[in-house]
Amino acid sequence: MGGGIFLLAISTFVLPISAVVPVNSTIIIASLFFRLAYFHRHILWNISRPFALGSVVGAMVGVQTFSLLSEFAILVMLGFTILAMLWMPPIKFRGNLPMPFLWLGAVHTWLSAVTGLGGLLQGYLLRGKHARQAIVGTIAACMFWMSILKIIGYIWVGFDYSPYLNIILLAILASFLGTWVGKRFLGYITDDQFRWVMRLILTLMAVRLFWVAWSIY
Repeated sequence: MGGGIFLLAISTFVLPISAVVPVNSTIIIASLFFRLAYFHRHILWNISRPFALGSVVGAMVGVQTFSLLSEFAILVMLGFTILAMLWMPPIKFRGNLPMPFLWLGAVHTWLSAVTGLGGLLQGYLLRGKHARQAIVGTIAACMFWMSILKIIGYIWVGFDYSPYLNIILLAILASFLGTWVGKRFLGYITDDQFRWVMRLILTLMAVRLFWVAWSIY
């Protein structure tokens, strides 16, 4: 968990900003699939099923929004999304929102299609009391389906993946090793350590994205 954010940040060194988000969706899909295979027994289906339905609408609207944004706007939105989801105090709503995870899926997928990272689901699960295996498995299930929808959407709005096929293939092959190693490291840390480390790393990634945005402003 969190590898997609590292990938997104590192990709800004070697890819045009306009290609970073669409290409990221294709590369992480293999890693997500491997995580599904490893953690499928821990998936929280009461969250992932309605999330998947909301993702359909979020992807359709999100790819259209992405096609209208500048590179600077994409980077700034991504940085603020990471920081807000990790550190913003929980917002308390009066009354119960019907089908909350459906709405979460729609908004998260819209943000992900625009910036490469939704952050909402990760922030929700990291603040909860679910076991780390359930967190990783549920995020993998939701993100796998969302990535498929986003790829279809980017192609629909005219993005051409053909110049990046070699990069995508090599990264997908490498993701198998990364997931295998990560699964074994996961057993050596506690739930609290997992949450603290992830928040620290993601915050540093947000700062890095702001720096890239400033450099192209």
